Amino acid sequence: MFRYIILVLAALCVFFPDVNAQSIIRGKIFDKNGETLIGAAISLNEDQNRGTVTDSDGSYELSVPESEALILSITYIGYQSIADTISIKKGEVLLKNYEMAEISTTLNEVVIVAKQERSNTNYMENIKKKAASTIDYVSAETMKKIGDTNVTTAVSRVSGVSTNGSFITVRGIGDRYVLTAINGSQIPTLDPFTNNIKLDIIPSSLVDNVIISKTASPDPARRLDGSVYFCRNKGLS
Repeated sequence: MFRYIILVLAALCVFFPDVNAQSIIRGKIFDKNGETLIGAAISLNEDQNRGTVTDSDGSYELSVPESEALILSITYIGYQSIADTISIKKGEVLLKNYEMAEISTTLNEVVIVAKQERSNTNYMENIKKKAASTIDYVSAETMKKIGDTNVTTAVSRVSGVSTNGSFITVRGIGDRYVLTAINGSQIPTLDPFTNNIKLDIIPSSLVDNVIISKTASPDPARRLDGSVYFCRNKGLS
């Protein structure tokens, strides 16, 4: 009986020599530095149900039940995908190692240019904090909210400033010591006994801001007694 079973098995091997024969693809996945990639996904013919992932050693193994031309796809986050067409014979064990390249992303340089708005109250407050002398200001933003039509009415609310018609004085200092400048350039007067000018001729709509210096200043354009008044026209640097 035992001899009969042996003969039957031998016959089966003769007539069906490759019943269990399978093609196998195995190998390793690594990067350009030779470091193995753990968890890289390998699939056949883009079929995720016919695939595997690399183990802790970066190794993989796939069994192919039939002889066929395969497209072996390898993907890994942060690396360029690989698609390799493979011809494999039935029962063949094929060794395929792959080096994956990192995805390099080059960002275009972005230059952001911001221009400070000189008519803004916050901008003027920063100027006041950084000033080397004691100053006060009226911004175009404030003049617009209150409805000032000219510079004289705008500065009349500043502490230490008083008006006499169209003229102003700073802390009671005489007219001859009041300097008026636009964008840092002094405005001359025809009267040799005064530097004061009529400020109501300057519409508030043409002014970014008005700055009143109340003390001595290192600015050479200002008087040492500090009674300096000047403004900046919109559109002029």
